[in-house]
Amino acid sequence: MERLISFDSKALLEDELAQRIAEILRSEIDQKGTATILLSGGSTPKNLYQKLGEIDLDWSKVHVGLVDERFVSQDSPYSNETLIRESLMSAHAKHAHFHSMVIDPSNHEENLNLAAYENRIFEKPDVIVLGMGDD
Repeated sequence: MERLISFDSKALLEDELAQRIAEILRSEIDQKGTATILLSGGSTPKNLYQKLGEIDLDWSKVHVGLVDERFVSQDSPYSNETLIRESLMSAHAKHAHFHSMVIDPSNHEENLNLAAYENRIFEKPDVIVLGMGDD
């Protein structure tokens, strides 16, 4: 059974997705005490992240991570972490716990160990947002 949901605009799609994601996060917090979400970088989901971050929920119980990252420092304009911090985590979601993938940009091997440890909480994420934009 195919199911196609269409929206009249990208903004309406983002509004609906933000609300649905927030519902899942709230439900997981109610059931487990915490929730996890993994996000893609890039410009396509940026407005979605801003809208999601403006929703009032107990963000202090939400762990945020990335599905992908470039091996660059956080001050790089190519950093997905910086994008997430500036879009999602600028309003209510500023209280969420962010888990980096690039912890030691000077050492690939050490970074892999540090990132694996830092991101162990995402073994079974509650929400994953994958991107398919031009970038």
